[in-house]
Amino acid sequence: MPNDERRRSAPLLKAVGSDHSSAIQVSEEFAQTLEQMRAVLTPILGPQAVAALYRRCLHLCAATHPCFESLCETEETAMNTLPFKTMLAQQSSAEARRRGDALVTTFHTLLASLIGPALTEQLLGDCTAISKDRNDRQSSAD
Repeated sequence: MPNDERRRSAPLLKAVGSDHSSAIQVSEEFAQTLEQMRAVLTPILGPQAVAALYRRCLHLCAATHPCFESLCETEETAMNTLPFKTMLAQQSSAEARRRGDALVTTFHTLLASLIGPALTEQLLGDCTAISKDRNDRQSSAD
């Protein structure tokens, strides 16, 4: 991934889960972020294209994170983040964050390779802001 692309996706990734979050909290944050991304992209790309993009990201992540392999076995026609959320919740908090980062980064990078980094940032920028705001509220409540 080019450095410029890493910088663009970094705010989204840093916004999910503080160091004191449990794996369950981290999994919920990543699932909410992915659902926001789905909600933004579905009217533009269509539900089948978003689901295909998500499934491709799961397959790409499975190459470096074997825990994703079981998520690749389903042939769902819609983007279903529940199995991903469940898998993350079973990890340690640090592992959940790493694996969630891997999927969100892959999703962001793959989308940028298809529609361009500027349009990806334009479309997913609100997801970043919402995720960061949610994380800031969570951190202040602790």
